[in-house]
Amino acid sequence: MHLSIGSCDVYVKTAGGIKVDEPAADLSIAISLASSFANRKILSKCVIFGEVGLGGEIRAVSKARQRCDEAIRMGFENIILPKKNFAEISKSKTPTKINLFPVENLRDALKISMPREKSE
Repeated sequence: MHLSIGSCDVYVKTAGGIKVDEPAADLSIAISLASSFANRKILSKCVIFGEVGLGGEIRAVSKARQRCDEAIRMGFENIILPKKNFAEISKSKTPTKINLFPVENLRDALKISMPREKSE
């Protein structure tokens, strides 16, 4: 997916005006922006986390296991996470009803997070 947003003004608003200084929020913000710009839905019941490098690579984040446990507890069914964190998560007892999608780069994350609808 190619999105030409270089000439656009981009604004990100957080609930309650909190400041986001957590690198793990990078990937979810990038996918949210792409979803809005491309006018495409994000995979339902999905949690997304990971740090995005300047080259589009997705870097591992701290506390991945805890993030996944909380997402499962809250009823999410899909988790997009850094591939480097996937090994740690897949070794543990993850419930079978959760889908884990490890990604290495932003391109892969966009493909998984915004699947094409059957009519496209």
